Amino acid sequence: MVTSESEDRRTSVAQTLPFDILGEIFLHIAALQFHDPGPISVVGKAKPLYDESLHLLNATEPPLLLCHVCQTWKNAALNISQLWDGVYLPITYFQSSNLLRKGPGSEENPEISHTMDVLDAQSIQFVEWWENNVNIGLSESPTSSLLRRPSFCFRRKEAEISDLSSAYPGPSLAQFFVTPFFRSARRIELDVLDQRVIRALYYNPSDSKSDQGLLSSSPLHFENLLELRVQKFIYRSDYGQPGCTFPPSPSLLKLHVSLLHYNAFLGDDISSPFFPFAQLTHISLSNPIVHAAWKLLLITCTHLTSRIKY
Repeated sequence: MVTSESEDRRTSVAQTLPFDILGEIFLHIAALQFHDPGPISVVGKAKPLYDESLHLLNATEPPLLLCHVCQTWKNAALNISQLWDGVYLPITYFQSSNLLRKGPGSEENPEISHTMDVLDAQSIQFVEWWENNVNIGLSESPTSSLLRRPSFCFRRKEAEISDLSSAYPGPSLAQFFVTPFFRSARRIELDVLDQRVIRALYYNPSDSKSDQGLLSSSPLHFENLLELRVQKFIYRSDYGQPGCTFPPSPSLLKLHVSLLHYNAFLGDDISSPFFPFAQLTHISLSNPIVHAAWKLLLITCTHLTSRIKY
């Protein structure tokens, strides 16, 4: 029979392992989980733990799973940057319709339908965990600096019964997009970039145009964004105003995008394409583009450090 004293002793040993030992254990656990054959070490030159595919934060997998064992393991895991560098926060949203009542005295159409994209409950939980444990819980260090610039993966879905019956509706996509937490992103993947998402990206609560359904003339910036992935890019010139481009992202270097047609590549103005091609060092296209677009790409992209992939 195991005594409580021996249980305490076993627990204390697990909780007091040296940081470097815990770090090696955690990295090997993660490497086995994601089928990485190469050695990984906390010491020396850092090697990427995850491959090109996105690793979404999941409560049943490392690194988040390691944070749920005990406070010691949580503190250790949060201070190993390699565990988190390739992890994306999964953000799922759906379109919700609400009935808004007009003011008193309005006899015709007393209610109007208002639709917006809303974050689902699980996405809110992930965001709250990250903000409470990373943004607030960590002291300043190279690892905490990296974790405070998270990566996001957005997925659109059809609304489910549980979403529509939720007593606590989540924030709208536009409201989430203006938060400092999202604007600090290092990497973003969007499964679709269309009119709905572009309007949300351009939402600025301090600009009256946003309340009128127009694109703000002063969109908020992405100061830390290094990489942007767009799985499906749908662009039209009538999105609200001429010269619409992706919000200013001075650090953006890598772009992976699916281009559907010539206009999508050029945007509304040849001198101002939708994406900041001139500053990019890496471009990956999922399908061929027409000759005129290739010509513009070669002229505009003056800082490429690798060949264009498609």
